[in-house]
Amino acid sequence: MTIGTRLVIDRAVERGEIDPERATDLVLAVPADLVRERLLLTHRKVSRAEVEAIIDEVFLPLVSPH
Repeated sequence: MTIGTRLVIDRAVERGEIDPERATDLVLAVPADLVRERLLLTHRKVSRAEVEAIIDEVFLPLVSPH
Protein backbone atom coordinates (compact mmCIF):
# COMPACT_ATOMS: atom_id res chain seq x y z
CA MET A 1 0.00 0.00 0.00
CA THR A 2 1.30 3.41 -0.89
CA ILE A 3 1.80 6.21 1.60
CA GLY A 4 -1.01 8.17 -0.09
CA THR A 5 -3.42 5.25 0.23
CA ARG A 6 -2.50 4.81 3.89
CA LEU A 7 -3.17 8.52 4.48
CA VAL A 8 -6.62 8.24 2.87
CA ILE A 9 -7.45 5.17 4.99
CA ASP A 10 -6.21 6.83 8.20
CA ARG A 11 -8.32 9.92 7.53
CA ALA A 12 -11.39 7.78 6.85
CA VAL A 13 -10.78 5.97 10.16
CA GLU A 14 -10.56 9.34 11.95
CA ARG A 15 -13.90 10.38 10.41
CA GLY A 16 -15.50 7.11 11.52
CA GLU A 17 -16.09 5.93 7.94
CA ILE A 18 -13.85 2.88 8.25
CA ASP A 19 -13.62 0.45 11.17
CA PRO A 20 -9.90 0.05 11.90
CA GLU A 21 -10.53 -3.48 13.21
CA ARG A 22 -11.90 -4.50 9.81
CA ALA A 23 -9.23 -2.69 7.77
CA THR A 24 -6.69 -5.50 7.78
CA ASP A 25 -3.83 -5.66 5.29
CA LEU A 26 -5.71 -8.35 3.36
CA VAL A 27 -8.91 -6.27 3.13
CA LEU A 28 -6.99 -3.13 2.18
CA ALA A 29 -5.38 -5.05 -0.69
CA VAL A 30 -8.72 -6.17 -2.16
CA PRO A 31 -9.42 -3.16 -4.44
CA ALA A 32 -6.00 -3.25 -6.10
CA ASP A 33 -6.13 -7.03 -6.36
CA LEU A 34 -9.50 -6.90 -8.13
CA VAL A 35 -8.30 -4.23 -10.56
CA ARG A 36 -5.17 -6.27 -11.30
CA GLU A 37 -7.25 -9.43 -11.80
CA ARG A 38 -9.52 -7.62 -14.28
CA LEU A 39 -6.50 -6.31 -16.19
CA LEU A 40 -4.96 -9.76 -16.43
CA LEU A 41 -8.15 -11.54 -17.46
CA THR A 42 -9.58 -9.02 -19.90
CA HIS A 43 -6.39 -7.40 -21.26
CA ARG A 44 -8.14 -4.04 -21.31
CA LYS A 45 -8.20 -0.84 -19.31
CA VAL A 46 -10.38 -0.94 -16.19
CA SER A 47 -13.00 1.78 -16.46
CA ARG A 48 -13.72 4.39 -13.85
CA ALA A 49 -17.18 2.84 -13.39
CA GLU A 50 -15.59 -0.55 -12.64
CA VAL A 51 -13.21 0.99 -10.10
CA GLU A 52 -16.11 2.83 -8.46
CA ALA A 53 -18.11 -0.41 -8.31
CA ILE A 54 -15.18 -2.23 -6.69
CA ILE A 55 -14.96 0.49 -4.04
CA ASP A 56 -18.71 0.92 -3.48
CA GLU A 57 -19.86 -2.69 -3.76
CA VAL A 58 -16.88 -4.62 -2.39
CA PHE A 59 -14.43 -2.52 -0.40
CA LEU A 60 -16.69 -0.17 1.55
CA PRO A 61 -18.98 -2.96 2.79
CA LEU A 62 -15.88 -4.81 4.04
CA VAL A 63 -14.57 -1.88 6.09
CA SER A 64 -17.79 -0.14 7.09
CA PRO A 65 -18.26 0.30 10.84
CA HIS A 66 -21.96 -0.60 10.55
